[in-house]
Amino acid sequence: MHPCGYERLPGRSTEPLNGVIMRSRGRSCVRRLLLSLLIVALPRPALAAVRDIRDVPNGIECTTDQGRLRVTFTTDQIVRVTATPNADWSTAASFIRAPLVQQPGPITRSDEDQDVRIASRQLGVKIDRSTGAVQFCDPSGRVLLGESKTPRSFEKTAVFKSVPDPTTLHKVQTVDGEREIADKYVQTKDRDAWKATAHFQLREDEALYGLGFDETSDLNLRGKTKRLYQHNLRIVVPSLVSTAGYGLLFDAYSEMNFSDGKEGLSIGCNVVDDLDYYFVLGPTMDGAVAGFRTLTGQATMLPRWAFGYIQSKERYTTQQNLVQTLQQFRSRNIPLDVIVQDWNYWIPGRWGSLVPDASRYPDIAAMTKAVHDLHAHVMISIWPNPSPADPPGAALRDAGYTLAGTSYVDFFQPKAADLYFQQVWHYLGQYGIDAWWCDSTEPVVADWGGRRSPHADDENIARLATLIDPQNLNAYGLLDSQGLYRNWRKTVPDKRLVNLTRSGYAGSQAVGAVVWTGDLAAKWSVLAQQVAALQSYSASGTPYVTFDVGGFFVKTGAQWFRDGDFDAGVRDLGYRELYTRWLQLGVFLPMFRSYGSDTPREPWNFGEPGTPYYDAILAAIQMRY
Repeated sequence: MHPCGYERLPGRSTEPLNGVIMRSRGRSCVRRLLLSLLIVALPRPALAAVRDIRDVPNGIECTTDQGRLRVTFTTDQIVRVTATPNADWSTAASFIRAPLVQQPGPITRSDEDQDVRIASRQLGVKIDRSTGAVQFCDPSGRVLLGESKTPRSFEKTAVFKSVPDPTTLHKVQTVDGEREIADKYVQTKDRDAWKATAHFQLREDEALYGLGFDETSDLNLRGKTKRLYQHNLRIVVPSLVSTAGYGLLFDAYSEMNFSDGKEGLSIGCNVVDDLDYYFVLGPTMDGAVAGFRTLTGQATMLPRWAFGYIQSKERYTTQQNLVQTLQQFRSRNIPLDVIVQDWNYWIPGRWGSLVPDASRYPDIAAMTKAVHDLHAHVMISIWPNPSPADPPGAALRDAGYTLAGTSYVDFFQPKAADLYFQQVWHYLGQYGIDAWWCDSTEPVVADWGGRRSPHADDENIARLATLIDPQNLNAYGLLDSQGLYRNWRKTVPDKRLVNLTRSGYAGSQAVGAVVWTGDLAAKWSVLAQQVAALQSYSASGTPYVTFDVGGFFVKTGAQWFRDGDFDAGVRDLGYRELYTRWLQLGVFLPMFRSYGSDTPREPWNFGEPGTPYYDAILAAIQMRY
């Protein structure tokens, strides 16, 4: 028996696909012949929803009222569905797909009255002739997921190219440091694309998880609506897993929209050439995650020391300060594997520079050697917008390798990523830096200042779309990580990459990236929210995630995100309690790190040995080991 109700009958004729013959269960040849004659005699609609069905490798392709539809098996447990109103399929390369080791076995096809059916050994697919809707069935024939009667919708959308008005370029100081921006952009139409939406019908009793994380406590996504774009406090992963035993992955990089309600589930990609998604048979949620990694790459193994305790704060101010802090850990017998040098190690006024300030960091090689001699490792913050006042930033801008109107590296150009890495290696890497903290990997966060507008989503998306092609709006951080990984493997082939980054995507797990959940406020409600956010990210198929233990913003300020509850910092016993509980949760994350602003973070700032918070912090760190 085959999925979706087939039985294999060698020697009987319907339509062959990959050499295997199928027919519908329980139908005799005579009945088939009579029915065929009847169908020929009856009048047909002027336009059938599904027509011109033809075999393609591992599946079928057909024409529908909307254009073209293709359904193919990627493995025996993964089916790819692509659809487009265009005359030709897109030839653009996927940013997320990994080379496949697995291949599907024999794929069988049967043409029924109502359906076209194809199946592997483990998964069946039905395409409804009248609507074009696709259904996915498990080996018992049970429908796991089906598209709605109106399965897909396409709306033409104009894509604009934005060019900054050079007379409006200026520098602004933001929470993420100094940035170059333009007050005015000239927009011209570049091309037409599609806003494409897939519509599904779910079972009432199934739950959905994934899509990365945002500022909400949403874990089960049933009944929820989401606008999916990258932000300081959000990471999009266009992947879902269901308690019904399957997963979905969309190969798209524009803003996306998720909505589940009475009319069913819809997932929209706002700027695409083709609607392109994968159905993954679990048959468990864990199996669905395994299928996600088959498609987007297996998670790299981090070096063992990256799983130890990581100490950082905003910030150590000299190389002597950094080394002396590590010496205190050693003298107090507190375990530690990594110490982090945060921003502003460069010359003042040269934001994001890769060139250390010689007055405070005179010898990076000596600094890393001192840390290594104390049996620890160095992570350093690097920014994708190096100041053009220094040689690295100037070289990138002069070569045309920055996003228009900014100093942000255009990682969509592979040569830009290569030159950026060469500068990173020349000024820092060759001197023994062990791990990289790729901070601020969203080129713009429009609402990251002042009060938050009720239209913040629109503002953030619009500003991102002036710097990045709207079709690739969510992919910047992924391309940054991929460029770093590619160059690191060529330069240091015997050393695993550790990349802590603030923006990721499907596929980040395959290039040594660990994401963190952004610049959080120190509040009990935020700590509770993080429990959901971390699980949501893991359910998306991407395992390496962490947060700022203790929250980043501890104090209250005028800007909406400066919303911490503890203006006195570590002097407030309430903050000591929150920090300790946060740290105790952090013990169980893939990366265990303390970080934040406004107040010190080293354990001895929370009391002396023998006092409750110090002892609890020490016990938590020791538990990690």
